[in-house]
Amino acid sequence: MKTTNHIFRKELVVKKSFVIAMVVLGLTSLASAQTSASVGAPIQVTIKQALSITEIGTLNFGTAFPGYTVSAINPQTATPSNIPVFTIGGEPNAPVSVTWSSTLNLVNGANSVQFEPTVAGNSSNTQTGSSLLTSGTDNATLSAVGSGNVGNYYLWLGGNINSGGALPALPSGTYSGTFTVDVAY
Repeated sequence: MKTTNHIFRKELVVKKSFVIAMVVLGLTSLASAQTSASVGAPIQVTIKQALSITEIGTLNFGTAFPGYTVSAINPQTATPSNIPVFTIGGEPNAPVSVTWSSTLNLVNGANSVQFEPTVAGNSSNTQTGSSLLTSGTDNATLSAVGSGNVGNYYLWLGGNINSGGALPALPSGTYSGTFTVDVAY
């Protein structure tokens, strides 16, 4: 009986080994079937015209005296040669954000006087048809098609000094500063 049990056990071990081998081979073939799948993904990029901004002109309030009010300059109606014009160029019909400081100190040595800008803008180069923009930041849309397939937007700069009130007693001299405009898509 011992021999029969021993033979039976050998057969059982061989059968178990065969079943385990089949399971391992089956799993291996399933795993290799799963690694042969593939998929494609579409790729695209949209390239826009680079933004640019140029400025021509100087805003000059002329000569002023302590105790007197300096007249404000309206960017919609001022003589074009007396105010700066900024030209923004970029992707036609694209919206842009236009940002600037709401005040600027004009300095002469240790002394200063405050300038408050007023900015007007238009998608065509027509100053009298321009609209006043929100102080500090505004949104604009570049023109549909400019030269060279570049859309444009135009800004005119005016403003007032010392909040439109009388100038304080300041030392004589030229008070100046630089007005900066930032644009972004």
